[in-house]
Amino acid sequence: MLKLYFACLCMILLFGCEQNNNKSITLKKSEILLIKGTAIYSGAELPLELFIDKKGMFIAKIGGWVNQITGFDGESLWRIDNGVGPFDIDFSEKELMLFAHLSLIKNWREIKMMNIYNDTLQLDNGLLKMMSKYHEGTLKELTAVNSYYKETISFIGNLRNGSIEIPQEIKFDIAFPLSSYSFKSVEKNIKSDNWFEKPDYRAVGVSYNSEIPPKIEVLKTASGNLFIKPRINGHEVGWFLFDTGAGISLIEEEAIKGFNFPVVGKQIIGGIGGRLMEKEVITVDNISLGSLTIDKLNFIKSEKTLDEIRNSKASKILGEPVMGVLGWDILLRSIVEMDMHNGTITINNPANYELDKKYVEKLFLHWNVPYVMATFEGNKKGYFLIDSGAGNKGPIFHSMAVDRLDLLNNRKTKSGKVIGAGGEADVEIGMLEWIQVGGHRTNNITSIFLRGDDGEADLFTSGFLGGKVIQSQIIVFDYAHNEIGFIPR
Repeated sequence: MLKLYFACLCMILLFGCEQNNNKSITLKKSEILLIKGTAIYSGAELPLELFIDKKGMFIAKIGGWVNQITGFDGESLWRIDNGVGPFDIDFSEKELMLFAHLSLIKNWREIKMMNIYNDTLQLDNGLLKMMSKYHEGTLKELTAVNSYYKETISFIGNLRNGSIEIPQEIKFDIAFPLSSYSFKSVEKNIKSDNWFEKPDYRAVGVSYNSEIPPKIEVLKTASGNLFIKPRINGHEVGWFLFDTGAGISLIEEEAIKGFNFPVVGKQIIGGIGGRLMEKEVITVDNISLGSLTIDKLNFIKSEKTLDEIRNSKASKILGEPVMGVLGWDILLRSIVEMDMHNGTITINNPANYELDKKYVEKLFLHWNVPYVMATFEGNKKGYFLIDSGAGNKGPIFHSMAVDRLDLLNNRKTKSGKVIGAGGEADVEIGMLEWIQVGGHRTNNITSIFLRGDDGEADLFTSGFLGGKVIQSQIIVFDYAHNEIGFIPR
């Protein structure tokens, strides 16, 4: 975990962050700063409250339909989405959020365990290297120079209240739904010493019917994909792909004709292939899947015609129209058992489920999808997405990992292409000697090595694991505790 004492670096969110000789602002033990303004999230302007204490711990609350709370307790960065959580955030999403939110109580050059190379900043135990740009002694921009996408955080203008000075606006050129903060006021406030402690898990708007079995209807295709049938407002709306690699929920407009669900914002989506698309976000009244019911759930709305739906890749795999994708929102609110070999899914009430600890490993949530540590040929290690949406495929290495680990050197491959949510990507296909995850080792497995601008390149992770790897075990997802279970079948 990134520790607080080396995480508090060159953010100018508080107290000016001057490059030279800036004076610290002294806050009493129970004093914090309260900053109010607005956030642009999925294209909607929403109310924002940001609380920060003298140690750099913070809580950011975005209101409205997003209803999101992000907190840093000095060790873990956690989030609550629409009353569900907290869950820990890891990898680049964590580091970028820390760079954007943590503030300077004192000169960052005095902070121990901080790696500083001229104008480049890096969290100790972190991977991102952030190049800083100043104007007249004030930080104006941070850019992740070693990241594939060169994410940038910009600091604009000044907002003052007495001796307190902060930027008037922060802009995120990052793959976040969150695109900017605009601050209207800043003042000192008093809160209890435990204000920033990570709260206990809770799930607002979630209920279970104990009379309905937890095992749900699933259709497994020859491709290894799993399809499920939710109900929207009590009505069947067709088959949905169950995709653990889907960080959003998606529904076709054709599936909800006759309903008048409100459009609440917009969101950019993408995936393998690199193409980004802006889609409207709607809120449905409720969705049911087995014993689980969720009230007020947000969906990305797709506007394909019925003919386009029938001709989609997922529909051709299933042989029937596929009306949406579900993953993140189900996994976040329940404990899900998935058996890709037998094609079964069980949605369990966390209050009535206990996972045997001998099968548990650490689960890392990154951009709303689950990653685990795996070991593969040459005893290399990397974080891989558990991706049921990949069907029967084996390991898929993204381009940055292919280059970083030199995975094509002396490997016999053939060239090809794959189609993902973001379009088409070039690949090399070859054999991997072995890969091990959750205690099970798979030998001599056909693997995909992405090349070029694949839309998935990432400094922190290595790729994805499809059914050929993960079907050997029953997988139990427990997002509330950031745990994953691998149970031998």
